[in-house]
Amino acid sequence: QKLSPFLVGVQFGLTKAVNRSDETTTFGENNPLYINLDASYRRRKIGASTGFNYFSTGESVSHSYTTKDSVLLSTTYDYIMDDSVTYFYDTNQVVIDSIVYTYVADSIAHETYQVNTQNITESSVYRVSYFSIPFMFSYQQRLFSKFYLDLMAGGVISYQKLKFKETNPANNNVTLSELGFRLCVKTNLRYQFSKFGVSLNRNFNYDLKPVQYVQKAWKRQAVDFGVGIWYNF
Repeated sequence: QKLSPFLVGVQFGLTKAVNRSDETTTFGENNPLYINLDASYRRRKIGASTGFNYFSTGESVSHSYTTKDSVLLSTTYDYIMDDSVTYFYDTNQVVIDSIVYTYVADSIAHETYQVNTQNITESSVYRVSYFSIPFMFSYQQRLFSKFYLDLMAGGVISYQKLKFKETNPANNNVTLSELGFRLCVKTNLRYQFSKFGVSLNRNFNYDLKPVQYVQKAWKRQAVDFGVGIWYNF
């Protein structure tokens, strides 16, 4: 049966993502649920697709560290003593008396400190939301029988909102909303019935325009795993 070039569908599943500012500073996401609405037009296997994508996730993050300070409790000294002799002479320059003086030649200080150790835990809550529209090239390959492989690649314009709330200490609440741009590659293994179809999906996303937070540029990398339901006109 010859299929129509128009194909619409809905995809949903879980996202595995990491937000990275540099090689050592990252925060993950707790497997958020995503949903994509897709519309494709293909002529002779090649076409274009667009749609609407949404996902939201949040997670609590804690960071623990230890601080140490010291307080001077007491100071003791060890003294190094030395002697000095003063002589008294008569008119014939004969020693008739002498006085010995003992004095402190040097000293060594011994200081006693108390070390205070404090364990500190800082926690924060963040929420990430994406509303996006993809503009992608698509390729469809029939594998055998009613099985099809759909490949899509292109750019995605997104409205992204990042919200950070520090709960300990409760002194920093930041919400960032801005337009973003990312690369996206989608792969679908689809089984097409007469009009309806089902698929297994795997999508790859990489932010080209990072979100700025606390003087760092956060880039998101994500892989989606899900299923799809399709309708062919």
